[in-house]
Amino acid sequence: RKPRRWMDGELGGMALNMDSVFVCQKCRKPIKIVTRKGGLKECTLLSLRSADPSDAAIKKKETEAIKALGESFVVLSDTKKDSKNPRAPNFHAQVQALTKIFEVVSDNCQIDCPICDHCHGHVQKILRRKIADIKEESEGFKKCIAELSKTSSNMGESSQDEKKELEQERKLSREVEKQIEEIHREREKLNAVTSKLEREAKQLEKFEQSFWEEFQELQLEAINSQEKIGSIEQRIELTKQKLEQLECTNVYNDAFYISLEGHFGTINGFRLGRLRSEHVEWDEINAALGQVVLLLKCIAKQVKFEFKSVDLYPMGSYSKIADRRKPEVMNELHNYNSNEFFLRQGSSSSSAGKRFHTALNLLLRAVMELGDFGERMDKSFRLPKRIKNDKIEGLSIQTVAAESDWTKAMRYLLLNLKVLLAWCSKYSASGGAYK
Repeated sequence: RKPRRWMDGELGGMALNMDSVFVCQKCRKPIKIVTRKGGLKECTLLSLRSADPSDAAIKKKETEAIKALGESFVVLSDTKKDSKNPRAPNFHAQVQALTKIFEVVSDNCQIDCPICDHCHGHVQKILRRKIADIKEESEGFKKCIAELSKTSSNMGESSQDEKKELEQERKLSREVEKQIEEIHREREKLNAVTSKLEREAKQLEKFEQSFWEEFQELQLEAINSQEKIGSIEQRIELTKQKLEQLECTNVYNDAFYISLEGHFGTINGFRLGRLRSEHVEWDEINAALGQVVLLLKCIAKQVKFEFKSVDLYPMGSYSKIADRRKPEVMNELHNYNSNEFFLRQGSSSSSAGKRFHTALNLLLRAVMELGDFGERMDKSFRLPKRIKNDKIEGLSIQTVAAESDWTKAMRYLLLNLKVLLAWCSKYSASGGAYK
């Protein structure tokens, strides 16, 4: 350790002498260097300063210098050089030599040097306490050694008994060792079984994990399938409801709406008949007759019936009916001569009027054929208004004496058509199961 000096830059431009070069390593106060008898020679200091520290001779001189210190920590040589000039080379040599000595002393005694007298006394007290502690420890060691020697002498007397005990203990130890070896073997077996079980447990964990993953996937699929089934069932239910509504719905009732309007029977709002009190144009009558022909054609097609004596040609207001015995003659079911319509028996104003009346007669025959077919297919079915030849409920449809009778006959005709229409819907819904 390098001693701290005021020359290291702490005093700056202060005048330096040997008294102010070194400081105490404990209290950091400047140390006054005193000269005592038997101090170091100047040649010794110079040799310590200039020689190589690794030289064995220097180490010897350092040891001699430490012994020459005695009880003081710092010794100045007996030089008579001028101390008033601290910057002289001899001064610096002494400082360097003392610094080297203090470093060597610090390394050997494990105490930072130099130190002042006050700190020196404190250090001596500490060292004395350490010496006392060491003496106490040595006394304790001596007592322990004495006790051990006594114990060894006593052991010689009881050596035979102890030998027997030792032999028994050795036997026991050997048995215990055997047991320990067996335990070790069992432990190894158990470790092997444990490792095997751990591997099986890991496999089971993997299997369980895969099982639960598959289970969750299947559960999700089941939930999705259940949702799909639920949606399909809802669709089926809605479809059934719609089907029931459609089954209850008669399309022909909407397409061919037959009702009463005062004294007239109407089909799709067209009045069929004429009265003196309420004038109806022939355009409306012709349209109503065209709707009647179209309705008969649709009903026959729906129930898969073919007329035997007539052919119907629905053409709106210009519909026609032909007798199958004379298929080349087309009887127009329309009229535009308002003054010559109501003809007396055996008289006619034109051939067109005759064809019109023939068409009316054929129309009534077609209704009768369709009614007879319904009665054959369904024993409970009957037309409300009986038809015989060219009359319906005794009212002629061909030649009438008055407008009111012809209007009533047309109303009866529409009533029969409405009943036929209802029976056709029922027959179609049952798939033609009536007999």
